[in-house]
Amino acid sequence: MKLPSQQDLELAYQKLLHGKPHLPNLKELSTFSQWTRLDPRLAEIWVAYVGRHWETINPSELKLEIQTKRSPAAAAVLLEFVRAGSTSKALPHWCRVVTEGTLKTTNEQFFVGLRRIGSEAMLEDAQFPLPQYRKWGFLSREPLLRRPTGSSKNGREQILLELIHKMPRITTNDYWDAIGKSVSKRQAERDLTNSPRLRCNGETKGRWYSRTKKSTR
Repeated sequence: MKLPSQQDLELAYQKLLHGKPHLPNLKELSTFSQWTRLDPRLAEIWVAYVGRHWETINPSELKLEIQTKRSPAAAAVLLEFVRAGSTSKALPHWCRVVTEGTLKTTNEQFFVGLRRIGSEAMLEDAQFPLPQYRKWGFLSREPLLRRPTGSSKNGREQILLELIHKMPRITTNDYWDAIGKSVSKRQAERDLTNSPRLRCNGETKGRWYSRTKKSTR
């Protein structure tokens, strides 16, 4: 699989979040499902997109595209989260068509490069994987259910709170990517600077943010 560049990932964000320059076709949607193993944020966006549009997607055609990829089971994991975030009685049948015949993997970390090898976090992934990953032979504790969008202040605050608990060191780009670049970068910087849960470190060019004591309460 060709590894995506940052530009590739940003285009995937735009297509899945805003339909720009156009909605993804089935080939792109299946390709994006593979890229999610490199980017948890993209995984969340993919799950949210399919959760909104599954009724317009032919499951048999999507299955054929996914089966040409290196890791069809990755898409199966994403669809488990799509199902978990919906109350539709028809969606489970749709998902079964897409995943029919997909082979499980064997105890692979779902996200590539997210954990340091031999770390406590990697051990906990192996010990306590979420059922959506475990069903298809993957290891991870990363929830992929839909989160608030970054277009509203409340939505950005919740995303920032999740980011603070996940990352002890946050840059403006980390936060800007997490909210899907839904506001200007200058506004993203203001959000970080004004948060009582963060302390600013470093000069302008290399500035980063760390947790305050308030953020751990």
